[in-house]
Amino acid sequence: MYEMSIQLYMILATNFAINLVEIGVPLLRMFWRKKKWIENTKALTKGEQVSIELHSPEYQMLCENYSSIMDEYTELVVLFGYVTFFSVACPLTPLLVFLLIYVEKFVDTYKFFFLTRITIIEGTNGIEIYNKIFKLAYFLGMLCNIGVVLFTSKNLINSSITIKLIIYAGLENLVFLMIVLLTINILPKCTK
Repeated sequence: MYEMSIQLYMILATNFAINLVEIGVPLLRMFWRKKKWIENTKALTKGEQVSIELHSPEYQMLCENYSSIMDEYTELVVLFGYVTFFSVACPLTPLLVFLLIYVEKFVDTYKFFFLTRITIIEGTNGIEIYNKIFKLAYFLGMLCNIGVVLFTSKNLINSSITIKLIIYAGLENLVFLMIVLLTINILPKCTK
């Protein structure tokens, strides 16, 4: 458990660093593009004193193309996976992921509004696939966490593997039953 928590801390710290790079590189590119644009504008005016202001079309011209919003959704799915699969091994994971999502939101918002331009809007049928991935992740995360707690518990250290597997199967079926019961709509239908 200790090694797993150390590795998870390292992965989350790497994600924080990636967010810094994700905002830093476009900022540097924008700085150099603005500088080059200003130098070219000064060269065209042949040294005359003119006001050099970037208006919206010029600013949009300097921005990079926005790649895809699906990458941002995928990052959130991975962070959700860290919480669901590893929160038993590392209890600080939900807090760290919450902070990471807050930083991710700030970075993506700034990048989306000030450093990129959207040229072609991608058509899609929605993000239903991510909803299914979230459901699968929380179900598998519960199974994983039940197993981790059950097989590393000091209370059951002297129990045989058969008893642990029977308890695991019972708890797994109980969780599955609870999920099925939560999806059943028991409200009466409204008639007019």
